[in-house]
Amino acid sequence: MIDFKKIHVKKSNSSHINSIYLISKSNIKNSWSIESFNDDFNNIFSEYFSLMYENKIIGFISIWVIIDEVTITNISIHNEYKGIGLSNYLMDYLINNYDNYTILLEVRESNKIAINLYKKFKFKEIGRRNNYYKFPSEDAIIMKKF
Repeated sequence: MIDFKKIHVKKSNSSHINSIYLISKSNIKNSWSIESFNDDFNNIFSEYFSLMYENKIIGFISIWVIIDEVTITNISIHNEYKGIGLSNYLMDYLINNYDNYTILLEVRESNKIAINLYKKFKFKEIGRRNNYYKFPSEDAIIMKKF
């Protein structure tokens, strides 16, 4: 069991990218490559936040911020720490810090766990991208926070 008082979110720096990549790769079958994470991290519109526990990165959320809109690009928790509400912690952090922004995301239609998480935070489906994902081919559900 972890001590939630020792958990905090901090803005990620370039030294975090390898840990972020490894967390993503362990959770997502077709995760971004390390090069994609590095490129995205260096994009002027990207912001990354690391979920820290005892100086260890145990999760992260990444977003693009363009004018008054935030798009969640990735959210992932280390396998060792799944199932105890840490995705909620990251979503709370994001929503509390970007409450004046329109918040959007896209998610695989088969990712029911993520969809239920987003619905809990008042996200609703606003569209679809047919066959957006490959391996396997699958629709992306576009969701917006209301």
